[in-house]
Amino acid sequence: AWDFPIYNNEKDRHEAAFCLVSNHEAIVTFATRGAGESGRPSFHAELADPYAEPNLEFLSSVDICLRYITEALLDGSKVVEARAARTLVGNAGDGTLRPDWYEYSDKDGGRYWWNEETGDATWTAPTM
Repeated sequence: AWDFPIYNNEKDRHEAAFCLVSNHEAIVTFATRGAGESGRPSFHAELADPYAEPNLEFLSSVDICLRYITEALLDGSKVVEARAARTLVGNAGDGTLRPDWYEYSDKDGGRYWWNEETGDATWTAPTM
């Protein structure tokens, strides 16, 4: 397991942020391959598959994530993590709930989702 932060000084964090910003569009597209289609011919390491096709439905979510990562690298603060979590809740894919998940409200009006098949519950919308 890694011990975060990986970059232990301001210079390294700023250099990493610069690299993300300098090649932002290509990195965002590359990162969506994890949610995309496997390449042909198949490759043994799915996330390292050089032939994988990006899933463009995730461009916006991945873009937001990488912007927060860049901000955290520049700022070096934990505040960014909490803001990112609030922004990204339910914003993956096209926003469609995954199969067997249903939305409910608790007695205080808070929303939660329950999976009929597994009995699991979550406060974060399980979207595709």
